Amino acid sequence: MPPGNLPETIVGETLATLPARPYLSAVKIVYDKEICQRHGQCVGAAPELFEFAPDGSLVVLNTNPPEELWEAAQDAVDVCPVQALTLEKE
Repeated sequence: MPPGNLPETIVGETLATLPARPYLSAVKIVYDKEICQRHGQCVGAAPELFEFAPDGSLVVLNTNPPEELWEAAQDAVDVCPVQALTLEKE
């Protein structure tokens, strides 16, 4: 499928398969603070990408993770009970 036919948001797709697709150069973690209820599932799924600040707010450590963390990013998106996280292609 040519790049122009890809959706802007990757939904329900396993990112582990994406590195084989040369037209996808990066992913971006999009975090909606208004939706987040601080369940912490993302922190448990991908501690290298998420942590809590001292005030209890969620911190995305790297909004443009390297390819080796794409699967962890997808895991974090998948476990968020309120869908406060999404991944977008760049």
